[in-house]
Amino acid sequence: MIYKPLTFPLRICKLQALAKRLPYTYDKYEIIQTEIKTRTYGYKGEKSLEYPFSFLPDDFRIFFDLRLHNGTHFFQIDALIVTSKFLLVVEAKYLSKSPLVDNNNQLIQDLDGQPKGSLSPFTQVFRQRDQLEQWIATHGFPQVPIYPLVASSHPTSVIRIEDPSYAKFLTRTDALPEKIKEIQKLFKEEVYTKETIELFTGLLLKNHQPFEFKPLPYFNISYNSLRKGVICSKCDFLPMLRRHGTWFCPKCNHTCKEAHLEALRDYTLLIGDEITSRGLRDFLAFTSADTAKRLLSACNIKRFGGGRGVKYRLPDYNRISPD
Repeated sequence: MIYKPLTFPLRICKLQALAKRLPYTYDKYEIIQTEIKTRTYGYKGEKSLEYPFSFLPDDFRIFFDLRLHNGTHFFQIDALIVTSKFLLVVEAKYLSKSPLVDNNNQLIQDLDGQPKGSLSPFTQVFRQRDQLEQWIATHGFPQVPIYPLVASSHPTSVIRIEDPSYAKFLTRTDALPEKIKEIQKLFKEEVYTKETIELFTGLLLKNHQPFEFKPLPYFNISYNSLRKGVICSKCDFLPMLRRHGTWFCPKCNHTCKEAHLEALRDYTLLIGDEITSRGLRDFLAFTSADTAKRLLSACNIKRFGGGRGVKYRLPDYNRISPD
């Protein structure tokens, strides 16, 4: 049973909004696009776990994308399975071109004809196991066996391993149910009672702390570097012009009454959910205070503060993208 479902990462939504709002010639544009690609692959790897997990017993409690603090560091687990006899920590990978894990715990991939090294997925999952053990001890629960597992989900890739001792910690995602049955046979003793599992899983959810990603300070990008205005959904031109209560694209002649909602969504992702009338006019690239007032009123946006300190609380404009 899934206790913490997988959702589309808000961090990717913010990165996509940032890329959309930067000139193609901006010096960090390609870095941001690379991070979008890398994190999208990571999400694909985690998403691929959902189907094989559906074959697991109902009393297995499944947590996706869990971020905890062990007293010293934050650590993040792609998927955690809680049973009465053992815990399973799964590191999901979507790696193409048959990467190699060498004896120096380095993952080597061929990207655009050039070898690129990164941390071994086995090192990652072993570290997560160790940090989870610390978290369990800190919260006074009995130590339970924790099995670390790397799940490779790319349909044609084969992860090559120089150290054969790692092979038992690797599986293809589509073979996960069978692999987990093998792991179950290793653990005979019941460590956690039903009551302990209830307390343990409840505390996992309570202690989950999502990473608060702020894209502009993270990349050291100023607000003034962003492209302002309402973007045309047909041809990507900006800024669209406001005419007679609707938005008009001077490039392709597309019109839309609610085109500003996507721009406000970008603002909430990149800046925050509070905005002033002047801030709205600046970000949407128009000058009329009356137009700003009408837009804010039509959106039923809550107002707070007084005088020159009046601000508006923007709603959550579908911040999570669909799969």
